[in-house]
Amino acid sequence: MKTLYLHIGTPKTATSSLQKFCLMNQHRFQKYNYAFPLVRPKYPNVPIQRNAHFLVDSSPRYGEDGTLEKPGDDAPEKQAPRQKRLTDGLDTIHDAFHHYDNVILTDESLWISFCYNQKNPLDILCEDAKTEDYRIRVIVYLRRQDQYLTSRWNQFVKHSCDCRTFQEYLDDVLLRWPLIADYAEALDRIAQKTGKDNVIVRRFEASSWAGGSVYTDFLNALGLDHCADFQYPAEEKNAGLTLNYAEIQRQLNCSNEIPRLQKEFLSRCLRKASDICPKHTEYSFFSAAETKKFLAGYEEGNSRVAREYLGETGPLFSEPIAETKKWEPWNEHMGEDLGCYLSLLATTAFGFDAWKFKYKKMAKSWISGKETFMPRH
Repeated sequence: MKTLYLHIGTPKTATSSLQKFCLMNQHRFQKYNYAFPLVRPKYPNVPIQRNAHFLVDSSPRYGEDGTLEKPGDDAPEKQAPRQKRLTDGLDTIHDAFHHYDNVILTDESLWISFCYNQKNPLDILCEDAKTEDYRIRVIVYLRRQDQYLTSRWNQFVKHSCDCRTFQEYLDDVLLRWPLIADYAEALDRIAQKTGKDNVIVRRFEASSWAGGSVYTDFLNALGLDHCADFQYPAEEKNAGLTLNYAEIQRQLNCSNEIPRLQKEFLSRCLRKASDICPKHTEYSFFSAAETKKFLAGYEEGNSRVAREYLGETGPLFSEPIAETKKWEPWNEHMGEDLGCYLSLLATTAFGFDAWKFKYKKMAKSWISGKETFMPRH
């Protein structure tokens, strides 16, 4: 039977790397009767390899409290273009199935969309699958909740000008989007539509990856783990900001006095400082005791995921909880990190005019790439 493999993230589980892997191996996938189609027209600020984005876009998204994520997103004038993009995307799938028995789609935003869109994209896809006679298999990677949420906040601060403290972000996201961390309930909602046998759950823990890497593990999820001729992307450093630099960036985000171009220059210097300065890994947003308490709220659901979706009796996540201290903004390392940043800024500032010229020349391509600011949640 023809099969659509739908990789839905979750976010912060090497999804961008897996999408690049799929793009660079398009022709190799075809050799094994798999298609990785590109859906056009391309969405602004969305990489072309996120080829399931038309499903994310198919309907407005609401929080648990009924609040529309993007005000005005349900306006009538937005519905016709949205429906056209959806139709074009489904037509792309149909065309791919005319040539291949398996199709791969991916977009990390589907994890939230499946829980909170006004019309669930999975309902749309299941209806299409029934008409076109193909089955849907959903691939989802899960990361331990504390790591997932801290990494997600860090990304928002780093790339989307988010001004919230981590605690403010945590309170907000767990109020408006609780299912993004309630893995058992979210998976159950998916399984109700596809059947549990068609929900492929993988851990985002290196020790659990088939073949030793996330790429070989992904091939295993697709049923292609026996194939050895795939190419793997060069490792890209996409580390989050260290905790002190995340706080400096958050404060920078809160300033409305600095022009955007200068603020981006300051941010780029800050990211470089974060890369080269000490990491202070003895700190985290949760102390070890707080991490255990936080995860206890998900323990029952996580155990059920392991049991019902992985067929295991042990815990869902096996990595030990690090014995870290709780991070506070004005810790003993903040002065050192500020000094490192200011020193780097002082030596780099002389190159600002040259950087500004380069920025203006490359702005068009840069804006359409991965560095674009993300929408604020």
